[in-house]
Amino acid sequence: MMAPVMGSGALVAMLLVAGCADGLVYGERTSFNLASVRLNDDPAEPVVVKLGFDRDVVLVAPPIGGDVAENVKGDDGKTYTRTTASGEAVSQFSTFTMKSAAPFLNPTAAADLLAVQTRFASGQAAISIASEPEVVAAFLGLRVPSAEEQVADALSGLGPAQRDRVCELADKDFDALTNPEKVEAGELTGFLSNYDAALHADVRSACEDPS
Repeated sequence: MMAPVMGSGALVAMLLVAGCADGLVYGERTSFNLASVRLNDDPAEPVVVKLGFDRDVVLVAPPIGGDVAENVKGDDGKTYTRTTASGEAVSQFSTFTMKSAAPFLNPTAAADLLAVQTRFASGQAAISIASEPEVVAAFLGLRVPSAEEQVADALSGLGPAQRDRVCELADKDFDALTNPEKVEAGELTGFLSNYDAALHADVRSACEDPS
């Protein structure tokens, strides 16, 4: 969805409202300005464009257990009521991306070509995706490398002797490896405790096809 535009006063108002509410409050403000466009005779720098982009995000997250009031005794001997947060803050994910349809090809239309896309999840939705790295990556607009790509990257960073040792271990059946050998393979590849039978098979394939 397109990010809503709100003034700084609206953000301040949200903070004041949040102080009187128990729910999560989220707000954002995005502004874009095309400051100047200068055309030059120099072919190395034919156009100079100055842009301004400002983004404010406000999040007020209440504790899961709410606020708890307790009586405490002050240094003066009097009893006072103190309010403290109970538990961690409620869960939330948020991210944004800015896209533009080549504004430098038509700088005067840059503001019309700019789009800000926001993603936001809170509560049970945020909790549900937190344990799924691939879902989190998709939510945040990131690409998770495949296991094969991760293995190839790990092997490319090894020296000849280390790579030969990894491939020597990968040539064995996973179940035939001793525990010290599994630990050694995990340490050499950088996967440590995640070195399992599936990863072992990927390492063997990468060793057999070094391309």
